[in-house]
Amino acid sequence: PTISGSGSPDQVRFNALAVVAMGLGNSAEEIETFYRSTLFSFQNPISNMKSLIEASIRFLADNNLIREAGGRLIATAFGKATADLYLNPESAIILMDYLKGKHSEESALF
Repeated sequence: PTISGSGSPDQVRFNALAVVAMGLGNSAEEIETFYRSTLFSFQNPISNMKSLIEASIRFLADNNLIREAGGRLIATAFGKATADLYLNPESAIILMDYLKGKHSEESALF
């Protein structure tokens, strides 16, 4: 059988950023609505997603991938580029830190 991997923390961050960056949703509730239409929600209780979605929003905001404006979530230029390039948010953060000189070449590659 096919088992969805969309509930892992890194996938929730990835999908939450995509939902916001593509304009499909601009709140935790709308990200949850997106998840309700996935295979993951048919295989798992959606109630388990609420805390993962909230943690993902905090992570994305803390790392300048999204911001809140007027009660709405909006992708930053960095977040939009990350989503458009189909990058994992954590990988994009490491790459950005490397380009800013905050990480060594070794940490960027390994």
